[in-house]
Amino acid sequence: MVALFEKPKNDKPRPERRRPPDKPVYVEIVPMGRKVNIDIWEKKGDGWRVPFDYATLFVNLEFKYVKPEGKSDLELLKKHNDLKKIGMLVRQFKRSGETVVVEYWLPKEEYSKFNVTYASAGTGINGIYTIQRKGQTREEAEIEYFASRIKTIDYLYGGIWFRTIDEDGDGVFEKRRQIADPTKSTSGSSSNNSPAHY
Repeated sequence: MVALFEKPKNDKPRPERRRPPDKPVYVEIVPMGRKVNIDIWEKKGDGWRVPFDYATLFVNLEFKYVKPEGKSDLELLKKHNDLKKIGMLVRQFKRSGETVVVEYWLPKEEYSKFNVTYASAGTGINGIYTIQRKGQTREEAEIEYFASRIKTIDYLYGGIWFRTIDEDGDGVFEKRRQIADPTKSTSGSSSNNSPAHY
């Protein structure tokens, strides 16, 4: 059979093809019922950063509440069943309607007790939180007023979600790992994908 067209001539040398490095696989065989403690986080001394600027994106705010723990919390809730305890303040940054960054802030000590009677969170570029504690006046402010620090940042980059964690509160996010889409996970602090779990 005769070809209708000549084969293209390419005198350029092809770059050498290399196999990408394999991702590590962690396996440990243990007796049934024993807890396995494997650290699957990537660590970086100078810290991980979100690889794009997101400060000017649209913000959606929310609260993550904590369930009562211990007798004192349960007794307090019997007397005042409308009280809540804030576990985390959350800021979701959206680009074109899609969440691309989620920040999880730890509340200051005075806002992390079962003493919150009212809490609401706004939206927009400069979102405002509103919190009222038992026996106090209602307070409206940005997140820095109510929160002590950022504990966790989840971000979407290249179609993959990553979670970074600041373990010691120094502002450096030493650990990072891939996670499932946090916007699709179930709410609540008991979820294994929840930042409160770490």
